[in-house]
Formats: sequence, C-alpha cells, structure tokens
Amino acid sequence: MVCHFFGARQFKMSSCYEYKAFACEAPRLRSVGRAYILTMANSTRLTESRLSTLRQLCRTTVVQYNHKARSGCRKPECTQKSNFDIVHAYQAACRHAEAKGGGPVLFLEDDAIVRLDVTQEEFDLVDEFVRTRGFDVYTFGSIGVVPPWGNSGDHYSMLMLWHAQATIWSHETRRKLIGADVSTIPHIDAHFLSSLKLKFKFRRPLIVQTFPNSVNSALWCLHCQDDALGRLEKWGAGVWSKWYRDSLKLDEYVLPGWDILNLLTHVSFGVVTLLLCIVTGIVVALALRFFARCAKPDKK
Repeated sequence: MVCHFFGARQFKMSSCYEYKAFACEAPRLRSVGRAYILTMANSTRLTESRLSTLRQLCRTTVVQYNHKARSGCRKPECTQKSNFDIVHAYQAACRHAEAKGGGPVLFLEDDAIVRLDVTQEEFDLVDEFVRTRGFDVYTFGSIGVVPPWGNSGDHYSMLMLWHAQATIWSHETRRKLIGADVSTIPHIDAHFLSSLKLKFKFRRPLIVQTFPNSVNSALWCLHCQDDALGRLEKWGAGVWSKWYRDSLKLDEYVLPGWDILNLLTHVSFGVVTLLLCIVTGIVVALALRFFARCAKPDKK
C-alpha cells in the first residue's frame, strides 16, 4: 500500500475544528471512499504510527482536530461535558462529509487500533457487505446484544451497541445526526447508533481500543439522570469499567479482552432471555402462592 499526504484544509464553517486530509492509492476498503479520524487538538493519542495504519483503510482519510479551547470557538453548553463534546465532533464531521458526496463514511476515534492478525479477506467481506447490503451503521468492533436472527455467517445484526471507535455510517445516518439536537444525545453509541434500525457487526472485532481510566469512561450511562436509578447506574458503570481494567487488562492490552467481550456479545441475548424467564417464573410462582393463600378459607 502506498499512502501519501496531500495537504491540510481549514474548515471554514467553524473555528472549533481543523481538517487535514491524506490519500491512499491502495486502500483496504475500496467501497468506503472516506474516513474521518476524530481527535482533540492537544491529544497525544493519535501517534504517527497509529495514523500511518489508520489512513490505509480508505482512499481519503481526514483528521478532524477539535480546538475546543480555541478563542472564538462557540459550542452548546452541554459540550462542557466530554461525552456531549464527542457527539458534537461527530456532527461536525458529518457536516464536513456532506459536501463530499453521499457514499458510506468510516468514522474512527483517535484510540482506534487495527488488530495485528486482521486479514485483507476480512476487510473484503466488510467491503462487500456495505457495497451490496442496506445498513445504517456497520461496526468493526462494538459490543452489545446480538439476537439469534439476522446474521449471515460473517455479519451479525445488533439490537444495541456500545463503543464506536470504528464505525461505517450510511448517508442517511449522517443526515440524521446533522439534524439532531446534540444536547439530547449523551453518548454517540448508546443513544444514537443504538437507536438505528439496521446495525451490523463483523463476526469478530477487527478494530479495537484500549480503556485507560479517563474522564469520558467516568460518564458512561444509559439512563443518564441524577436520580436514584442514575446513581445506581453510575456505580454499575464504575464496576464495569474497573472490570475492563483490572480483569481484562484493557487499559493496556486489546487482547484477549476484546475477544472475550465479543463472545459475551454473541451470547448476551440468550443470557438476558434466560434471566428474564427465571425472574418471570419466580414472580409467577410467588403470585400463585400468594393468591392460593388468599383463597384458602380461614379455619374457625
């Protein structure tokens, strides 16, 4: 693969973002013309080595630098929290891509890592899927809930998904985010991508990430409210992220942790269904026992 830098472009619509574009003559994904890498202007996560690997995926790769603290940058109040600021960055990248055509676009976060054992054949399978099948989002490495229907061997539909370090979006999905109110989307994965109808993943994660202790991981939530349920959820999210770091070692290593998460994703529907059946059975048994006692005549 021969990739070369062809220049930098300043995004004229906003002082909050700067864009630099790269070209690759032999991309690994031929049907996805553009990729966007989202990073903060002062971040050190997008190393030269990582950029060199990521810019080989599509014919054009655009790095979006988020100048959140730049003088003159005006964003909604909600973006003071990093999770909303990430959503705003995705929305800005969608707007930037809008002028470049309506084909699928790959969005990468700056901590995305292409696993070393990925093959070109696997990329070809993903490329063929997004070229020939209808989809809203296709993920290279999300976890979530996979139902027992809607899979075709290498590709699996999803009911919910979390982690969006490498996702391909359709044109309609990008338009949907452009028209959305950022303040209503706490997390791009759980509250936007999960709401889409046609969500798909590859049979194993191809592009992954590490999970060091960060400001954003402390904000993981689904309910995202400051009430009793929200406080319980915050505690659970803390336990979950601690398990990532302490047990799966995902703060430093991507494997085998990501393969374990993928296995859990593929069995999650069955596990949740089984637990619901057990809980329902217990509730029904207790209810029948209660009504039986109520119907029993009192002894005089």
